[in-house]
Amino acid sequence: MVPPLLLSRSDAQSGGYRDLSPLAALHHLGDVRLVDVREADEFVGPLGHVPGAELVPLSTVTAAAADWDRDQPVLLICRSGARSARAAIALAGMGFQSLYNLVGGMLAWEVNALPRLRGDDTPLAQVAGQIQACFIATAGADTEIGKSAFAAALGPSAGTPDGLRRALRALPAAGTASAEECAGWVERLQQRLAEVE
Repeated sequence: MVPPLLLSRSDAQSGGYRDLSPLAALHHLGDVRLVDVREADEFVGPLGHVPGAELVPLSTVTAAAADWDRDQPVLLICRSGARSARAAIALAGMGFQSLYNLVGGMLAWEVNALPRLRGDDTPLAQVAGQIQACFIATAGADTEIGKSAFAAALGPSAGTPDGLRRALRALPAAGTASAEECAGWVERLQQRLAEVE
């Protein structure tokens, strides 16, 4: 089921998908399947990728999506938003119901200084990026305040599973994130953290 807040934060497009800004997407990273349709060298290149995104190049997206749940919300990502819009239109043609395009792609993600991963970051680093994104969301999308709060919550054991668990326990329900949203993030990220330890 698509969270009603996700619908209210996105704009319907004629191709059967909705546009979602980076700051709105930040609130829903755990609610959607994150699919990056760029090429592998872009995924690990200077722009990096959104924590939790899976790489499915545009040329392979329809074949890869054949087995995906058509009711699960999918956020499509590329460099600028053009390739991901094409992927959204193709998936809409396959019967997917809840498709979102990241407006401005990774360029807009970078401009907003949102957490991203590059190169061969570890699975633990990916979870850390997702937790940091939640802190930024609770800070009303104020990147600097969110990053500072995340660093303070990590304490001396930054980058360790214990530090990340401590940060999750400290995640405040404030800013533009509701207590319900924060509780959902914490639950999903605790599960993800347990998987990568």
